[in-house]
Amino acid sequence: MNRNHLFGAMFVGIACVAQAGGPLSTHRGVPVRYTMASPITFKTDLGSMGSFTNTTATNISVSSFQVWEDVAGATVAFTNGGQLPIDVDGSNYPTYLDIFDDGINPIIFDHDGSIIDALIGSGAHNRVIGFAGSAYNMADPNPTPYVEGQAVMNGTMAGTIFTEAQFQATFIHEFGHFIGLDHSQINAPFVGNGITGDDMYIPTMYPTSTDDDVALASLNPDDIAAVCNLYPVPSFAVSSATIAGSIVRFDATVVRGANVVAIKTTDSLMYQVSTVSDYLVQNNGNYTIAGLDSGSYWVKIEPIKTSFTGGSSVGPYASNGSDISFQNPVFFEYYNGTNESDDPVVDTALSRTALTVDVASVATANFVANREAGAPATSIIQYHGAPQFVFKLPSEYNDLKYAVRFTPGANAALTKVDFRLNGAPNAITGSGSLKVTVHQNAAGSVGGVPGTQIGGSVSRSFTTFTAGTINEVDLTSLAVTVTKDVSFHIAFEVVGTLGDTLQIIGDNGSTETNRSSSYYDAGSGAQWYNFIDVANWGTGYNLAISAHISIPTGAGNQEVTLLPDGFELQSNYPNPFNPTTNIPFKLSGRSKVTLTVYDLLGRLVRTLLADEERAAGDHAVRFDANGLPSGTYVAVLSVNGLRRMTRMVLVK
Repeated sequence: MNRNHLFGAMFVGIACVAQAGGPLSTHRGVPVRYTMASPITFKTDLGSMGSFTNTTATNISVSSFQVWEDVAGATVAFTNGGQLPIDVDGSNYPTYLDIFDDGINPIIFDHDGSIIDALIGSGAHNRVIGFAGSAYNMADPNPTPYVEGQAVMNGTMAGTIFTEAQFQATFIHEFGHFIGLDHSQINAPFVGNGITGDDMYIPTMYPTSTDDDVALASLNPDDIAAVCNLYPVPSFAVSSATIAGSIVRFDATVVRGANVVAIKTTDSLMYQVSTVSDYLVQNNGNYTIAGLDSGSYWVKIEPIKTSFTGGSSVGPYASNGSDISFQNPVFFEYYNGTNESDDPVVDTALSRTALTVDVASVATANFVANREAGAPATSIIQYHGAPQFVFKLPSEYNDLKYAVRFTPGANAALTKVDFRLNGAPNAITGSGSLKVTVHQNAAGSVGGVPGTQIGGSVSRSFTTFTAGTINEVDLTSLAVTVTKDVSFHIAFEVVGTLGDTLQIIGDNGSTETNRSSSYYDAGSGAQWYNFIDVANWGTGYNLAISAHISIPTGAGNQEVTLLPDGFELQSNYPNPFNPTTNIPFKLSGRSKVTLTVYDLLGRLVRTLLADEERAAGDHAVRFDANGLPSGTYVAVLSVNGLRRMTRMVLVK
């Protein structure tokens, strides 16, 4: 059962730039929060919530707010303002919902699910447990606080699908959204594995329900750190520690939208605190995990689960399946200190270096994201900044060609080039074509200009381009290979009749560089000049052009598929079985492994491997169930504090 959410209608519109386990919204680069000049006053619905009486639903609400208020390091506080004057239902809910200037902060008990169906769609009450959020004025040019919040809880699941104790976890979760917290992705393998005993390791702000949500009513370190970061007490900065760093790929392009988790080495299952890279300042690949206890930590990165989108999203870049978090996502790996490398054979996913942090200090863990071993890696080399100016080709100043210089971070095959066109009506004029060529770097001007042409050319008709978007030209037919740290140029030329032009976007010229060049006549015949030249533009403008390259990992590298946490427990075979079966598993690196078997009551049945070291690769262990009764058993594989489970059916 997903905890699907609506995050609440914002005062002018919705803005959900978020940090996993952190701020749900930011405005003008600042996390949005309540001012806490006074406690947040809420009012509860007058009616019942499914099979729960009004008294029961109200008590759950009050005690759930209290859970957040009881966090010692946070200043968030609430006041029970009593009840609304009516029972809010599907016929009258507009009186109280999305009204953000009445100071009520309503908590609505949707008795029969009709409100949720009206807001989300017919049948939504079958999948949505509840939703909550708060509003702020997005039109304000300054950082601005929340002005009011609301929550709706689905009564059709009360007492039928969820017990009172289970439903309380949902209230606490939704009230976390109410005060401005986002979702967290921590210990995902424990969710839905059929074992309720490990639900305690799942944070309250996890996006979905677990095997038994009762444990989620108690806040985990991730939840506590999140609310303390958003509503810190005055001593917070000097009483907690921080781990920060960056995530880049082999060619220094940044990673946006990766999940980052700090794991305390002495309490690796419970004490985990997360964030998402690039959550507050875009395009730098940085992350910060604050609010940590002193101690020793491992840090890992992992992809956001592809199911965590929309109302279940984690971080700022998971609104849908094509969002940034899911574009070329990172592989799971630990931070490995000075041995950080993009090569997973050299820097295996499970190789890790612990960091020691103290209060009021910041430890640094900079990642070089692993590439998949044995497979080519596609990357983008970009040199342009914030798009701002328009460069016409050919220009009124007789610029006949434009080019951009690139320096690859590895030996690679050039696959394509993309460029951003202006969105004006005359961005594409005439019926000409664009000719693209590749050149060696040559001495000249300041930083080198296009020299000898490499291979042939590729031409694309204007009719295949779209103004106001990024357009691509496939270069694979040129069969051009580029060399690590050796610059090359990609040149553009319009071929057609007089008046055929394209308007290509360039950056704001705020940083002087010499990567873009123009081919024009400065009085001594047409030549290449860098844009930085005083004779040309006098500044460091760069065209919004990117080169895409495919990098092989090198001959002789054995292909290794890196799994989400560096290992995989596969289904046993045969299954069902009598009386023996094989339990296969796969390791991406040498690891100490424990393999145990439990019955459905959680009792240990057999220990097959006990902290036994195994090499990377495929393994299988035989399980003999002689003497055991027919039934379902659970195999549990533990590697470096992480677990995988699979169910096995014994039939006699």
